[in-house]
Amino acid sequence: MGKLDNTLIIYQNGDNGTSAEGGPEGTFSEVAFFNGVAPPVPVQMKFYDAWGTEFAYNHMSAGWSWAFDTPFTWFKQNASRLGGICQNMAVSWPARIKDKGALREQFMHVIDVAPTILTVAGLPVPGVMEGRSLLSRPPVASWPDQRVFSQYGSHLYSIRTPRWKLIDRPAVGRSQLFDLRRDPGETRDVAAEQPEVARKLHDELMAWRQASCETTWAA
Repeated sequence: MGKLDNTLIIYQNGDNGTSAEGGPEGTFSEVAFFNGVAPPVPVQMKFYDAWGTEFAYNHMSAGWSWAFDTPFTWFKQNASRLGGICQNMAVSWPARIKDKGALREQFMHVIDVAPTILTVAGLPVPGVMEGRSLLSRPPVASWPDQRVFSQYGSHLYSIRTPRWKLIDRPAVGRSQLFDLRRDPGETRDVAAEQPEVARKLHDELMAWRQASCETTWAA
C-alpha cells in the first residue's frame, strides 16, 4: 500500500524470560518434564541421535537458561526476578520515530500496547484500561514515571518503581531491596542501607496483596 513509513509496528519477543523446564540436567522432552518424567542423563543419552528430530522435544538445563538471561537473574517460573519476565521489544514507525536504532531502558508492560495503538489512531483510551500510551512519555531514558508496578509470582512477591525493586521473602523472614538504576541485575541487596524505602514498598506490597486476595474471593 506504500504506507510502511507511516505504519506502527510493535514486536514483542516472547512472553517471559528463558524457560527452565529442562530441569537441572536438561530433558529430551519438555512434555515429559510437565508429566514428572525425568530419566537420568545416561538413559537420555541412549536416544541422543533422536534429539533435534520430530521424535524429541529436547530442552536445555536450567543452568543454561539462567546464563541466557544474563545480566538478569533467574528465569521463567519466577515472576519476581527480571530474568523471569524481562523481554525485548522493537518498535518501528519511521514517520514518527526519528532516532532510528536508539535504545529505551524504560519499563513498560504489554498492557501499554493497546492504549498506544488507540492514541496513534486518534481514539480515546477507555478509563478502565490500566496501561498508558507510550506516546505520553518523553523520548529519554530518564522519563519520570511514578507508576508502581506490582508483580505476583507463585513463590515470591515483588513490587517495583522506576528505581527500586522489593522482593518479599516470607520464608526467610525478610525482604530484599535492589536499586535498579545502579544494579539492574539485582545482585546487591540494599534493604539494610535503605530501610525507609524498603518499609514503604513493603507496606504498599502488603496492601496490594490484601486487595488482590479480597478481589479474588469476591469473584
